[in-house]
Amino acid sequence: MTPGEVAGGRFTATDMNVRTGELTVTEGSDPIIELATLAPDGPTGTFVDRLGPIAW
Repeated sequence: MTPGEVAGGRFTATDMNVRTGELTVTEGSDPIIELATLAPDGPTGTFVDRLGPIAW
């Protein structure tokens, strides 16, 4: 997972990028929370950002 938006090229503002990202930390944590709360039979082997699955 990535805490940004691959298609839109937007990323989360953090100390690591001197707060230059457009997304808040809360927005960046969206995919983390989604993946952490998946049911045991949820999807695996995918790459996702806050907007959903990304082809790779």
